[in-house]
Amino acid sequence: MNRWKHRWKRAASLAGAALVLAAGLAACAPAEESSSLAGEESSQLALENDGATTQLVVAEISHSPERTAALEEIAAKYMADFPQTRVEIVTVEDSQEALAITGMLNTGYHPPEEIRALFSQLIGKPVDESFTLFPPFTTDCGKNLSLGKEVFLNAGCRFQDQGGITIGNGVLIGHNVVLSTLNHDPAPARRAWLHPAPIVIGDRVWIGSNATVLPGVTIGDGAIVAAGAVVTKDVAPNTVVAGVPARLLRPLTEEELQ
Repeated sequence: MNRWKHRWKRAASLAGAALVLAAGLAACAPAEESSSLAGEESSQLALENDGATTQLVVAEISHSPERTAALEEIAAKYMADFPQTRVEIVTVEDSQEALAITGMLNTGYHPPEEIRALFSQLIGKPVDESFTLFPPFTTDCGKNLSLGKEVFLNAGCRFQDQGGITIGNGVLIGHNVVLSTLNHDPAPARRAWLHPAPIVIGDRVWIGSNATVLPGVTIGDGAIVAAGAVVTKDVAPNTVVAGVPARLLRPLTEEELQ
């Protein structure tokens, strides 16, 4: 048994969380070594390494705070050993809670204060009184969302927040915008692997209707994303991007910046 199998074997018996690890750990294990470990019926762990990338997936069904805490402790130790590694933990309970809360949010009429209360419950922290949302709205977990002040989300937005979504102050997001923080692995043999990467949206950004922002993208302060754009790369501050994939259309004029 190689050191990775030994180190992570006990993680396969922990129920309560789904952990996705995608990181560049050059030559941390021999290229030919890979393992797939199954623990309890409620758990599954898989570890693959190609000499350049290591991904750990622990898929869980049941949930208990104690076991989730144990998994978080393992992840913390791993990150201490490899500071360059991003470890994302998503509990099954988070996704089920998000389904329940968005189900309430998207059913019937709610006055603005009720919408803010439900959204605060969804993300696990208070939203500012200036926050405005027009339902329907969905997100996979909610707990990985962070919003500034005077944020407006128009109807039909769909977020996939496992990789983390940060939205600055004064941001306007149009109808049916998708913010996606997960990629599947391009290799057919590893297609089920998930690679999380955060989306960061700066202050006073305007994202037009039906735009899609892909994992790892940062949109600079004051930028405009045109309707229908698919944003695959970072957007510079105070610029306009459009198209599929999105490309620089023009910088904002001095008059527009006044």
